[in-house]
Amino acid sequence: DVVAMASVEVGVVDVQRRSVLPRDEAEREMAAAVGRLSNRDRSALRRVSPKNLCAALLGDNARVAPLVANLAVLPAARRGGLGRDVLDACAATAGAWGFDELFLEVEAANAPAAALYDALGYQELWRSSRPALAV
Repeated sequence: DVVAMASVEVGVVDVQRRSVLPRDEAEREMAAAVGRLSNRDRSALRRVSPKNLCAALLGDNARVAPLVANLAVLPAARRGGLGRDVLDACAATAGAWGFDELFLEVEAANAPAAALYDALGYQELWRSSRPALAV
């Protein structure tokens, strides 16, 4: 049985707006930026690292970063260190991808998750007014 899970994905962080761009918005902005380039400039991007590609296309206020999405532990399995282990695995995955940071989003009302992240040394960078998605 699965008792805990999370996913790690690479997303676009807008440092100036202090937000993680929703995937569809990031894709639109990246596609539009590529569309404005000449063939020569597009060809030159093939030699740019993924970390630097975002800044090359969207400017210095945007960067590519690993994001933890949907960390979940079944209630019966909580408070035993499993959430910490899953988050450590996410950080190891981000490190294997060449990143030395890991972003995550947590709903303000999720106090147990916020306490876990705080205990693990994660720092709050900003609060978003963007509502959580309804399922």
